[in-house]
Amino acid sequence: MRHLAFILQFLVGDDTTSPAAAQLARQDDSVDDSGLPASPAARREMELMMATRNDRGWMGTLMALGALALPAAMASGCLGGPAWFEDVGDEPDDWWDDECAGMASSGSSSGFAAPPPAADARQAIGEADIVKIEGELLYSLSRHQGLTIIDASSPDDLEVLDQYDPPGESFEMYVREGMVYAMATSQDGTDTVVEALDTSNPSDIVATGKLAVPGEVSDSRIVGQVLYVVSFDPLPDGEWAGSPTTFVTAMSIADPAQLAQADQLVFPQDDPHDFGWKRSVMATSTRMYVAGVEWDGETNEGHSTIQVVDISDPTGLMVEGALVQPAGQIYSRWQMDEYDGVLRVISQPGIFSDVDVPKVETFSILSSAEVVPLGFIEMELAVPEALRAVRFAGHTAYAITAALSEPWDPNPEPPPPSNFYGDPLFIIDLSNPAEPLQRGELEIPGWVYHMEVRGSRLLALGFDGTNPDGMLNVSLFDVANQDAPALIERVSFGSEWSGYDEDQNRIHKSFTILDDQGLIVVPYGDYQAHTESDPCWGSSTWYEYFGALQLIDFSDDSLQLRARARMESQARRALIHHNRLLGMSDAEIRVFNIDDRDDPSQTDTVYF
Repeated sequence: MRHLAFILQFLVGDDTTSPAAAQLARQDDSVDDSGLPASPAARREMELMMATRNDRGWMGTLMALGALALPAAMASGCLGGPAWFEDVGDEPDDWWDDECAGMASSGSSSGFAAPPPAADARQAIGEADIVKIEGELLYSLSRHQGLTIIDASSPDDLEVLDQYDPPGESFEMYVREGMVYAMATSQDGTDTVVEALDTSNPSDIVATGKLAVPGEVSDSRIVGQVLYVVSFDPLPDGEWAGSPTTFVTAMSIADPAQLAQADQLVFPQDDPHDFGWKRSVMATSTRMYVAGVEWDGETNEGHSTIQVVDISDPTGLMVEGALVQPAGQIYSRWQMDEYDGVLRVISQPGIFSDVDVPKVETFSILSSAEVVPLGFIEMELAVPEALRAVRFAGHTAYAITAALSEPWDPNPEPPPPSNFYGDPLFIIDLSNPAEPLQRGELEIPGWVYHMEVRGSRLLALGFDGTNPDGMLNVSLFDVANQDAPALIERVSFGSEWSGYDEDQNRIHKSFTILDDQGLIVVPYGDYQAHTESDPCWGSSTWYEYFGALQLIDFSDDSLQLRARARMESQARRALIHHNRLLGMSDAEIRVFNIDDRDDPSQTDTVYF
């Protein structure tokens, strides 16, 4: 970032207009003895800011908050190893990408339905990730240490074969037939470099080509033999100086050893809403939908524009398509979905605001160049709340809203409904896209960050800062009856300041659901406070920062919290290989024997 406003926006997730955020930004004295916000409303605001930002991770938010006594040294736990410091005071729901397929295998012993495979090579849309197992080789991409290839044939005795550290901060990668396509953003965020790495000899990584694209990478897809990279620069130089600009670049990977730019489209944000942030991307095999926050930087006014891009040409030639203006802001990919020739969108006007209600909109897709309004409803909310999560599945949409400040004033005007005690899950019936219908509603404690659909069940990852059993949680919902959704069970874990590393556009890659084993693994970061007394210096508090993999058994009708497997730094991914659980952070791969899920034992660790 090259401007203070964008640094603040990057760190706190655009929520700089809220009263609690402004209060924290002034670094006033509204903290308790532990250095946390003393006000319950401020704590609630912080939870929302932590998890709704569209950036590089929850720890960045903490670093932005000068009022907190969690100094930036804590963030070094994210960057590798334990941190010690002292304190002396979609995609279309009928498509399933390669990465997701690895998380939910078809042999489901839990009773959940596995997603269908892609129909052909052109329809197989690949998503990048930071870890991949090909045969007995494990490919790991650390933000700060780059690519590491590991021999995982014996998981209890991992062997590093080679490493390659590109300049800048590594983002994600694709692994295809002995080639790795790795993306890294320069330190100043002015450009992103995609490198082609020949790993046919895994003990000797060879760089065979690279291409630079303007701005910081937002997301990417591979469709057929074309790699599409969406990048964003809030303050570009040169031809687009002064206007936040989105770049969509198509790269041919038909020759695996070379990268060749096939096409590039440029979309300057030329309107009064001249603040913006990284784009969210939803893609099919023929179209890409690109949208993001557009804000004037001062008021609560703001909107998003969905840019449609035709990517049907197999050589990578793109055609600029329609501009779709939804009613509100697009914060994540999950708010957009194409299904049966209809674009469905759920959004809310304003900047993380509850002034207006969320809107459900449908659009007929006549072609990539012609997308016309079809249906519209305003959601009915009992109290003012902000949209926090959306998921589409077939003819149904699920939406989560959350109050911006909780707990409520004991004498609010007007008083909330007598049955109100949390944040609701809404079900929207889209079977007739011309007439969307709001169906059932379920009040739940806390709120949901991400949802995965398994037939008549929802598995959801969420937060609840008021729960003494832990701030993080996984919930199992019965949504068979659209008019009466039910919470079957919820399990909570973590401490008051636990958090997930990924933003909403990537959290599905971290939320690991192993259907065939009836197991959920949640990677997260946590910290533990230690207070010591000294006769000369008095008491002091230091904090141990660490990562963890929370194990949870699940079936159609139950969740059971099992043990957590501890790591040294923020856990980002989890996967099973040869009956061993492998956890990845930006500093390590750690292996666990989980035959006894109540007592996982560490069997090996490789540090990058």
